[in-house]
Amino acid sequence: MHVVSRFLGSLLFILLSSAGLIAQEQDSFDLSAPEYVSETFKTYRIVNGHSVEMLRKKALMFTIGHRFLGTVDEGLGEFFGMDQFADIHLELAYGLTDRLNVGLGRSRVGKIYNGYFKYRLTRQELGGFPLSLGLVGGATVRTAPWSDTEADVLEFKHRLRFSGQALIAARVLPSLSVQLTPTYIHRNLTLNSRQNNQTFALGVSSRIRLSDGISLLCEYFPRLNPDENDDRQSSFNAFGIGLDITSAQHAYQIQFSNTVALTEPAFIAESPTAFGEKGVHLGFRITRFWIY
Repeated sequence: MHVVSRFLGSLLFILLSSAGLIAQEQDSFDLSAPEYVSETFKTYRIVNGHSVEMLRKKALMFTIGHRFLGTVDEGLGEFFGMDQFADIHLELAYGLTDRLNVGLGRSRVGKIYNGYFKYRLTRQELGGFPLSLGLVGGATVRTAPWSDTEADVLEFKHRLRFSGQALIAARVLPSLSVQLTPTYIHRNLTLNSRQNNQTFALGVSSRIRLSDGISLLCEYFPRLNPDENDDRQSSFNAFGIGLDITSAQHAYQIQFSNTVALTEPAFIAESPTAFGEKGVHLGFRITRFWIY
């Protein structure tokens, strides 16, 4: 993961240096309201995680995300992993105000329902405050039936997981945006007894604009307290890249990631393989917007 570590360090440097790189487009004598930087990211999720972007008031968004269990190294015989369908996640989000969004979703694997709120603290200004800041809080509940053995010892609380994130982003150049995502995950039930119930991670993401409507995305969620007692290492840091194709009311993403899960507690704390030759899963996300 040496390349990933270098990528992480480079993005940290870019974000911390952003104040000096933002274009000075405001007139020095303009006393009107500040002009905000727009489209730090084009979509409301990057590869797996949330972006700092918000739905405007009364806007509605519906998303279909899916990830294949097979890996791309399996080649044409398994159609690059697509013969092994893994998970699909449906999500509906709504802008209560320009600063507060809410969302609900469901994943096929585990019959997991999730809900979240997303709140904008402030926006990046041209010639002014250099960052866009937001908060996301969410919870998931697993509704798939327990096995007979599990039902004897587990309670409803073991179905619950929670996440909290800060979104710190900047559009540092017309063609480059970056985001840091400090993250806290709490799982009432882990995959095994050697894993931590609480996970801290620092997500690092970037968007490189290739042309109008087409962007390259990259996202990495290194855990700050990896499962040191997990001698079989049943989880790895989530890493993903994607191609973002957007229009006025639609967004399409092609994604490659080492995780097959599509909710924060699962993909951040439970990615089953390292990103590499035998740990790359193909996925897609389709988004439709309605603005009223």
